[in-house]
Amino acid sequence: MQFSIRNARNKRLVVSLLLIASLAAILLPLSANDERALVRSLVGSANVIRGGKTEALRVGSVIKDSDRIQTGRQSQIIVLYKGVEIRLRGETDATLVSLTNTKEAASLKLDKGFGWFRVDDPTKRGFKVQTPTSVAAVRGTKFAVGYDENGSTSCVCQGKVATNAAGAVNETPVSVGGSHDYCKDGKFAEHNYSKYFKKLKVDRSFQQEILRDAKLNNCKSCHQMTNIATDTSPDPQIY
Repeated sequence: MQFSIRNARNKRLVVSLLLIASLAAILLPLSANDERALVRSLVGSANVIRGGKTEALRVGSVIKDSDRIQTGRQSQIIVLYKGVEIRLRGETDATLVSLTNTKEAASLKLDKGFGWFRVDDPTKRGFKVQTPTSVAAVRGTKFAVGYDENGSTSCVCQGKVATNAAGAVNETPVSVGGSHDYCKDGKFAEHNYSKYFKKLKVDRSFQQEILRDAKLNNCKSCHQMTNIATDTSPDPQIY
């Protein structure tokens, strides 16, 4: 009887230790000055392909240059490295071309899906996102790029971004609330979504733009959809 009680207590202790370890991993404090690019947050699942091998990622995993990251459905991963934040949404396929090698410009290749990016000081080092149809180079701090079977979309949340078609030289600037589309058929479109947004709130009428371009649905991961004209609640503060 005593052995059974002791055995049950030991099992409870093991379970408790495992829970504590799991929480420690979720709440892992990561320094902005860490010399490594690290996974800061992970919802759902994500894998990294490195050296021909596929590994599951978790909070605290180290991300290296040339790593290919693939996220699961309804997932999100956040990678931090020295003032650069990279968020990849669900069903995204992206390769970190260069980030920790500071001798090169930071660069990410987005073959599928949606990414949101924050660069604390773009004057120190450039950052660009390449898709099969476009290139978006940061001139400000917060922007997003999506790519699907129709082409690419670049949106600016804060600051300014310069975009150009893949293989082209001339850049076109886009500011807060603006968006540039580079379609697979070579067409270019420019949009201004400022009227829909109030800080981190977005009006419900923005749904008509989402129906036109499904990639924009990812904006709702940061922006709270509401009726801006009548909503008097406090503005969300964090992306």
